[in-house]
Amino acid sequence: MVLRNIMPYLTSVIVTQVSLSLPSYISYEVFLSFLGVGLSASTPSLGRLISKYSPYMTSYPYLFWLPVLVLALIAVSLYLVGQRLADASDPRTHL
Repeated sequence: MVLRNIMPYLTSVIVTQVSLSLPSYISYEVFLSFLGVGLSASTPSLGRLISKYSPYMTSYPYLFWLPVLVLALIAVSLYLVGQRLADASDPRTHL
């Protein structure tokens, strides 16, 4: 009884929290990899790409900005998808 009445309201809150957490976790991993403290050297990472090509930013700017744009697109798309799922699962918006 309680789960049937409370769970529809909790679903939108959980989906919203996950959608806000995933981009921040990805950003943390990229930041740590940029500093060299993240994943191992054999694992590809956006942070390692940004760190590797930051000295070439003046001569080859696309090598630096492409991983930055990919990171931004991933973060924004996960946020937008999560917000749409939260809106769709909110029982107050249904008739």
